[in-house]
Amino acid sequence: MSKERYCAIDIGSNAMRAVFAKVKDNEVYCFKNYRFPLRLGADVFKYGKIKPDRQKITEDAFGELFLKLTKHKVENVRACATSALRDSLNGEYIINRIKSQTGIEIDVIDGVKEAQLIKNIIDFKFSLKNKTALLIDIGGGSTEVTLTQGSRIITSRSYQFGTVRLLESHKLKSIEEDIIYFCDNVNSHLSHYTDQIDVCFGTGGNLRRMGKLRSDLLGKASTQIQDHELESILTEITPYSIEKRMKLFNMRRDRADVIIPAMQMIEHLLHYTNVNKIHLPRVGLKEGILLDMIRPKPERIHLAIKDQ
Repeated sequence: MSKERYCAIDIGSNAMRAVFAKVKDNEVYCFKNYRFPLRLGADVFKYGKIKPDRQKITEDAFGELFLKLTKHKVENVRACATSALRDSLNGEYIINRIKSQTGIEIDVIDGVKEAQLIKNIIDFKFSLKNKTALLIDIGGGSTEVTLTQGSRIITSRSYQFGTVRLLESHKLKSIEEDIIYFCDNVNSHLSHYTDQIDVCFGTGGNLRRMGKLRSDLLGKASTQIQDHELESILTEITPYSIEKRMKLFNMRRDRADVIIPAMQMIEHLLHYTNVNKIHLPRVGLKEGILLDMIRPKPERIHLAIKDQ
């Protein structure tokens, strides 16, 4: 196969992420990861639309990304937007502006498609064969909960419940009550299957950060976390201010403010589903988009290093 270059873009409620990859001899080599902290959900979940200042930040980010695409001679680009742009009253207007400025077309996908793409990349990298797997993807605007048997999805549901939406829509004192209500809904959806779950995978930036906290605080691998470890880490970092979390754990502000509710969500979900360990793969929606772009299906995907 001749060498081709690809870019897969995930436009989430908290950040936009892009992965650059090249294909050689039917293997994919990811060589750059980029992250832009747009926090689109901060406007959408509060005002119903993206305000002019954040619109400019978004357009500037796409302008910067376009320059990187040109520099790296990337021929194939696919951008998918999730909850924030899906819910924004002026989302279509912004999508059209970005297309006219950069030529990048944005596909707004629903939660079902998002869950499918994530399931596909997890199955590709780790093989779900002969397993009943619970897949949890926590985003800024929504959370996707999917149950699979082998490569087949048994049930998948997208909940309008994400960390940025939670912070923007509720007072701090009611957050844990809302999380319990959310987990009750998930539990009622999965109650017939919880005894069958063999393995659990968690994706999204917050889950990756939980793995990093496990490594930093407990000196253990960042590829999984157990329920009692999560409880211990949560107890340790909750008293810290956002600024202190940023300093002690090298977090961006847009991670330091949402990590606590994200950890509370996972803690409750593990308890409700009788799962004591969640695997934290280094893949997510953008890698799922990338896999979906490449034909024929590659033999392997070699992941990139940290965000640029």
